[in-house]
Amino acid sequence: MKMHPLRVYIVDDSLIVFGPLRDLVESTGAEVVGHSLGAAEAIDEIAKETPDVVILDVALTEGNGFGVLKAITCRESRPIVYFLSNHDEAPYRAQASVLGADGFFSKDKEMTALVESLAALVNARAEAQLALIAAR
Repeated sequence: MKMHPLRVYIVDDSLIVFGPLRDLVESTGAEVVGHSLGAAEAIDEIAKETPDVVILDVALTEGNGFGVLKAITCRESRPIVYFLSNHDEAPYRAQASVLGADGFFSKDKEMTALVESLAALVNARAEAQLALIAAR
């Protein structure tokens, strides 16, 4: 049985943020399978790529992360959704929670916590895959 990495899709309108964020995600052993700057493209690409995790910014070049979250949470194979944003005030966090986000991280203060959450998911996936192999 082949081990499959955790697949992550990033939705952020800043290319300055995307490069370092991609590197951090990949440092956990996860695979970045795509990136979008705006909501409509993200919704379409997430449907095609079917990632395990989506990292969303609140503010996008077109639309916003809340619209993306609404669109992808009604699907049968819902990914884990984390917000990563400079807009980390309580009303944004509350709206993300109400809409079903699995976590909300500040770009300024909580990048390490996001990486730790991804690393935990990568490790849990690896353990589950190894358990399946051992059971054969």
